[in-house]
Amino acid sequence: MQRAVSQVTNMNSNILITGGCGYIGSHIALLLKKQGFKIIVIDNLSTGHRDNMLEEVIYEIGDIADNNFLAAVFNRHPVDIVMHLAAKTSVEESIQHPELYYEENLLNSINLIKVCGQQAVKHFIFSSTAAVYGETTQPTVHENQNLYPMHPYGKSKYITELALSHFAQQYAMQLTILRYFNVAGHDQSLRVGNFNRKSGALIPLICRHIALNKFSITVNGNDFDTPDGTCVRDYIHVMDIANAHSMAITCFYSSTQQKNLILNVGYGKGLSILELIQLINSLSDLPLCYTIGNRRNGDIPYSVADNTLIKSLAWTSLFQNPYKEIILSEIAWNKKLYKI
Repeated sequence: MQRAVSQVTNMNSNILITGGCGYIGSHIALLLKKQGFKIIVIDNLSTGHRDNMLEEVIYEIGDIADNNFLAAVFNRHPVDIVMHLAAKTSVEESIQHPELYYEENLLNSINLIKVCGQQAVKHFIFSSTAAVYGETTQPTVHENQNLYPMHPYGKSKYITELALSHFAQQYAMQLTILRYFNVAGHDQSLRVGNFNRKSGALIPLICRHIALNKFSITVNGNDFDTPDGTCVRDYIHVMDIANAHSMAITCFYSSTQQKNLILNVGYGKGLSILELIQLINSLSDLPLCYTIGNRRNGDIPYSVADNTLIKSLAWTSLFQNPYKEIILSEIAWNKKLYKI
């Protein structure tokens, strides 16, 4: 069952979402459109998908590296808030091709926020990642702890956070940085979703296998320093990520909230891979089997949010049982994607 979403103010705001045809961006657009905002999406469709385009949303197909394109978009549309999600996000690819990640994640973000500053945009939300923390000995990670990203993807996001903070100050812009943990699941309508059929993210991978009647997966390592030897992750429903963006809008217009924020977006609870498999088996008709393989580059034992700060801003999950909703919606999406 889904609860009501956060209450927001200034429904007349015009919101620009970069990467709004992607998996997460399209879910944010879906929620904010329902809330009555005017949405403009920029996407170059390199990983975004046309089937994620929504009615009553304006789409501008182009690249945020192109200043002329950005200037034309801002000339055509008034923009109050920018939500910046366009990025490369594969840890493995970042290790193989680090230059792509510093170019597209760092340099393109700097280009975007400079144009936003020149266009007098005053509110900017950046999609960051828990990968900025790197490996930690603590059970949860807090926004104020030291950052030690381990791979080019995490490093590119960390350096981008620093750069955006600098330019936000220069342009007197309010900046909110949202550090996502492990995002999964789909909106119950299945109107938008993840079209990446090669995603190596664990929950999409497992649910894709189930939808295709493949009931065996490889667990990458069982020798981590965790209770059962497998990685522990804080999985979060994509609609709760979307609702965090809605909450960030509320904070922009609140006279009592701190104007510049860095927020972990997670449930504050971790599941090991073996616990996740056990949960999926309890919700699936046929049992999922696994074999133990080698560790992947960049994997760490724990990645779990300390979500005290975001909860203090009245954010909470939209779901009574978010893990169940994540898994069932992932299976349903993959059955739709593969026309099963």
